[in-house]
Amino acid sequence: MKRVMGIVMIIQLLLSLLIVNGNGVEAISNTRYIELEMGGKMVSFKEASLRLNDQEIQSDVPPIIHEGRTLVPLRIIMENIDAEVLWNKTTQEVTLKTKDQKIVLQIDKGEATVNDAKVPLPDGVPPKLIGARTMVPIRFLAETIGIEVGWNGTTQTVFLKHKKPVVAPVEEVRASAIRVNTNGYFPEIRIKTSKEVEYTESSLPNPTRLIFDFKGVKFDLVDKTNLLGDGTYRLPLLESVVRVIRIAQFQPEPDLQTRMVLEMGGTATHKVHYDKATGEMVIGFTNNVKNIKTETRNLKEVVVIEGDNVRDYNIIRLSNPERLVVDIKNAYLESENNYQMDINSKMAKSIRVSQFTPDHHYKPDDKIVRVVIDLQAKDQYPEPVFEVMNNNQLAVHLEGKPYSRLNYESVGYTTSKLVFRGTAISRYQVTRLPNSNTLEILVPKSNGPLDFSDIIVGDYMIKDIKVDTTTSNDNYRVLVEVSEEVEHAVLTPETTKDLELQLKNKNKYHEFLIIIDPGHGGTDPGAISPKLKLKEADVVLDVSHRLNKLLREAGFRTYMTRTTDHYITLEDRAGVANQLNGNLFVSVHANAFSGTKAEGLETLYYPSEINPDDPRNNKGLAQLFQNAMVEDLGGVNRGIVPREKIYVTRETKMPAVLVELGFLTNPAEEQKLATNAYRQKSAEALFKAIVKYYE
Repeated sequence: MKRVMGIVMIIQLLLSLLIVNGNGVEAISNTRYIELEMGGKMVSFKEASLRLNDQEIQSDVPPIIHEGRTLVPLRIIMENIDAEVLWNKTTQEVTLKTKDQKIVLQIDKGEATVNDAKVPLPDGVPPKLIGARTMVPIRFLAETIGIEVGWNGTTQTVFLKHKKPVVAPVEEVRASAIRVNTNGYFPEIRIKTSKEVEYTESSLPNPTRLIFDFKGVKFDLVDKTNLLGDGTYRLPLLESVVRVIRIAQFQPEPDLQTRMVLEMGGTATHKVHYDKATGEMVIGFTNNVKNIKTETRNLKEVVVIEGDNVRDYNIIRLSNPERLVVDIKNAYLESENNYQMDINSKMAKSIRVSQFTPDHHYKPDDKIVRVVIDLQAKDQYPEPVFEVMNNNQLAVHLEGKPYSRLNYESVGYTTSKLVFRGTAISRYQVTRLPNSNTLEILVPKSNGPLDFSDIIVGDYMIKDIKVDTTTSNDNYRVLVEVSEEVEHAVLTPETTKDLELQLKNKNKYHEFLIIIDPGHGGTDPGAISPKLKLKEADVVLDVSHRLNKLLREAGFRTYMTRTTDHYITLEDRAGVANQLNGNLFVSVHANAFSGTKAEGLETLYYPSEINPDDPRNNKGLAQLFQNAMVEDLGGVNRGIVPREKIYVTRETKMPAVLVELGFLTNPAEEQKLATNAYRQKSAEALFKAIVKYYE
């Protein structure tokens, strides 16, 4: 009996050590331990299993129990639910990207950033870096990610459930009709789909083709009479930028795709949109006027109008004051904003560009871009000549027909070519006169009369050209005075039909175009000083003219957004700078405050570092200008100031700053700003900063 009782007691003891769950007797213990590195030390953790959607997930670092909480490996879970995981070793941050969420977690930090909003983590438990893996509490998955979480303490298993979004079946869309609306040279192509569809766009060269692939669209025209034998619809267009339209089924079911190929006969801007009223996908072509600029072509002044197609235009000549109006027909102004350019050249005072509202000369729905060239006052004007090049450039020769016997063109910012054209092979002679910058070119009179006489050039290569017709019976004596830093080379034999000279300016600054922007002007005087009644617009215009002179003398190319006291919009200032492809933009201002104590110098800039699409280093440029002003003008250093909302520094494409030369409301600085000496020193300080920027 005693022996039987002993056996029973042993059995009871063994049973007490067994763990019983719903599935019966398992083992004496399910607890497993694993050693992992945490915080530079090896730590022993209780180990757990992981199942996602009833599938066991294997990971090099399993779920663990830490301080009474279950932590799970984040990366392997997120990758199994098609989320993107990014790790930043430097900041110890992990970024999770799902379809509708962006979550940023930082190791040992008890809060997360969810779609740019700060969110505390459940119970403030932070992520941990354990075994080189980011581990998070399972409540984080439940409350932040939306994953269903379960825990079986008996088997030490984490159960996760993630429901994938139900994708609705794609409704079949049919391209049932095609029609083309023509507006002169620019068509509008409409495809009946009855709903907006996704599309991709590409192009191919030689010949130029635009390709549109409409996804999930079955090509099934109601009217099939114009289909070719292979099921392709082909439509030639006459007098159009699109020569031929071809459309066909490109991909069959289940990956339906309809492809449209447009064979192009020119360049044009196009836009794609869905017309809800008609249920059509629309590809519309428009003629955009893209740029207006002035050039000196062959020593004569030319206004160039650039666009998709500028061959259809009207000319109107108006007097009192004298102006030349060029209307580009069937066109839109690409910039969408009307603007004015101050030119103040030999022939043109300014150029005004606008989307013109049709008057009695046109139909009410005509689309007209009007370019008005305000001419300088003269006793008489040469007859302008109009020249269309490649359909996308209209050159307005303000000084009449180009020279035929002389050709002068820039072949780079520091190199030009001067050509004397002849009618037969002759002997030219080229000599640089001793101790001078004058080239003497003897042009044989046997080649016929010259169609040019004395010309003032005044650029960085040539000062002027003079023609002596009387010294020699056999030759015209042409004297070309070049700038001091210009070297010349004869590119052709002296016995030739056309004599070619190369002129090279050794000044490196000529490569750069500096945009000088005198602030305010006209109806906007800016700040007005309390005692001397100085207008900010007048002070900064004077400084800008002085800066312009210094820059041009040093060899820089320059453009001033205004040269007189008149108003220019902020949009025009930035727009013109961008159209001219300036290299540097300097907006000149004077400061003001409600009291009289504020003083000093400061430089404002757009903080381009906050915009990943803006490659400019405006901050570094601003510091250069601030250092130069403080050093040369001796004022209080107010530092450089980032400003996101200053239009002219934000919207310009080149590096840009806005300088404040002192306070008109401060009595001492008001006195300084009134003097020629201070204004000259201000211009010299700005000049010094620009030169240093290009060193």
